[in-house]
Amino acid sequence: MAKPRSTTKRTARTDSVAGALAANANALVQPPTLPAHLTLRVQDVPFWDAILRARAHDEWGQVELVLAWQLAQIQGDIKTGRALVERGNRSELEKAGFPSVRAASSQVGTLIAQQLGLMRALVMVGTVVGDPALAVPRRAAEREAEQAIKKIKGRAEDASLLAL
Repeated sequence: MAKPRSTTKRTARTDSVAGALAANANALVQPPTLPAHLTLRVQDVPFWDAILRARAHDEWGQVELVLAWQLAQIQGDIKTGRALVERGNRSELEKAGFPSVRAASSQVGTLIAQQLGLMRALVMVGTVVGDPALAVPRRAAEREAEQAIKKIKGRAEDASLLAL
């Protein structure tokens, strides 16, 4: 009987010159900004920054930024909720609207479940950065369209084209 062999998943090479240049160019680009209709709370800023670093800057679309904002808020709420539960101070719990430690702990559990759902929606759980299997054709087409629009806008500002 033949000995069973295990197979490993092979990923695309990431040590190419083109890959290194793309990574360095992406590191120099400003991170995406929060959509204008949303605001971050002070307690959510560290989570927001960490979430944005999980992907290349050009991978963030408007919908993904809204999901990232929601994820940052939930993570901020989990942090404050856990701190309340750990302290167990009755007056603090009542000020926050919880009748008991059990109610606050239950709320933290609900927030953790919501966090996992958002992370799945953002495809952030158990993924390998740069894995070609995770490349979304729709997002690639969207990026190409955005680049084409930027080129067209740049050319429209050129005075020589306006003379035609």
